[in-house]
Amino acid sequence: MTDRVCKSCGYVGKAEHQSWGTFVVDAFMWLIFGSLTLFSGLLFVLIIPLAWTVYHLALFSNTQCPKCESLDMVSLHSKKGQAVLEHQRGYPEPWHDNNHPAASH
Repeated sequence: MTDRVCKSCGYVGKAEHQSWGTFVVDAFMWLIFGSLTLFSGLLFVLIIPLAWTVYHLALFSNTQCPKCESLDMVSLHSKKGQAVLEHQRGYPEPWHDNNHPAASH
C-alpha cells in the first residue's frame, strides 16, 4: 500500500483498515433480522441485512487514518494529496528588505 495523507489531520504514512466496530454492526443486524425471520417465517426480511452488508462493503471498504480515524485519506501523489501537503506547509513568509531605510522604522 502506498503512502497516503489524511485530509482531516494531515497525517502522512500508511493507512490502516477499518476497525472491528464495522463488523460488529453487520453481525448485530444479521442477528436481529435473522432471529426475526426465524420466529416469523418471513424470509424476505433477510433482504434488509443483505442490502446493508452489500451497501456497507461497497461504501465503507476504505482505510482509515491511524491518528484521527478519519476515512478521508487520499494518495500522497494525487492532486488532492499534493493540495493537502501544500496547505500543511502554509504560505511562505513575505520577503522583507532589512537593508532598506524604511524597513528600520
